[in-house]
Order: sequence, then C-alpha cells, then structure tokens
Amino acid sequence: MCIAALAIIEFLKNGHSLKKDFMDVIDQRIEDFKAWHDSQLPYHQAVVRFLCDLIATIPQVESVKGRTKDYDECISKFKRKYLPLIKPEDRFLPD
Repeated sequence: MCIAALAIIEFLKNGHSLKKDFMDVIDQRIEDFKAWHDSQLPYHQAVVRFLCDLIATIPQVESVKGRTKDYDECISKFKRKYLPLIKPEDRFLPD
C-alpha cells in the first residue's frame, strides 16, 4: 500500500471527514494561489507587454494583443474545468 493511502487511512481513523477536509485543502490551495497571483501579477503583466512589443516588431504582424487573466477568471476556470476531475484520493495531502 502506498504511503499516501496509509496517511489517508490514518487521517480517517482519527475522525476526519474526507469530503469536508478535502474541500478545506482545496480552499487553502485557492487562498495560496490568490497570494501567489497577487505577488506575481506585475511580472506577468510586464512579460505580456514585452512579448507584445517584441512580436509587434515583426513586419508581417499587423496587430498584437495580450492580457493576463485576473484572479477571478483563473479560479472560475479552475472550478469549472479542473475541480470536478480531482478526487480526494488523487492528491489529498498537502505538499
């Protein structure tokens, strides 16, 4: 049996609810992402501007647009597209 499975079994033996605690882990990861997104946003925006300016120098390119998704867009896509695919047994324990 793998270590992650043993850890989950021990976790459940101690009276924890897998679904509730799984969502607590997801919520914490979303909060962690918010902090990371906010701290990295200026860098991402600078890279988008740089790449747009660089691509615009190519003679055949008529127009270049770029953007960085805001936090709400990122979370909305994650919840819509990826969260339904994550099962508690896949990656339950935090790193």
